[in-house]
Amino acid sequence: MRSALTCLGITIGIAAVITMVEIGQGSSQMVQQTIASIGANVVQVDPSDAMKAGASSGSGGKNTLTPSDCDAIARECSAVQCAAPSVDCKRQVVFGNRNWSPSNILGTSPDFLVVRNWTKLAEGEPLSEGQ
Repeated sequence: MRSALTCLGITIGIAAVITMVEIGQGSSQMVQQTIASIGANVVQVDPSDAMKAGASSGSGGKNTLTPSDCDAIARECSAVQCAAPSVDCKRQVVFGNRNWSPSNILGTSPDFLVVRNWTKLAEGEPLSEGQ
């Protein structure tokens, strides 16, 4: 009986180690795919925080960057291949008789899809300047 239990314990231990290694490799692949989809060579520039009555509003608390700053970065930095300004906010959205409050609204330019390497869409239309 002891021998059978020892063999069972060894089998369960080996199976647990193999399972944990596979989970770790799967997680590593998922992280690598996420980085690849975002772009390992992407730099995001956020506005500075704002201080009011000694309290920080956090990064992006004050609009210190403009679309012309993005244009200047693209024009004056030779290493930059593509630049896309964006604004992120939380507002109520009303369209026709529908009314909702999404958690985030992102406004950007068509170059955002190029920066994020999202040019091959499975569905829908890419952004254009006219939208």
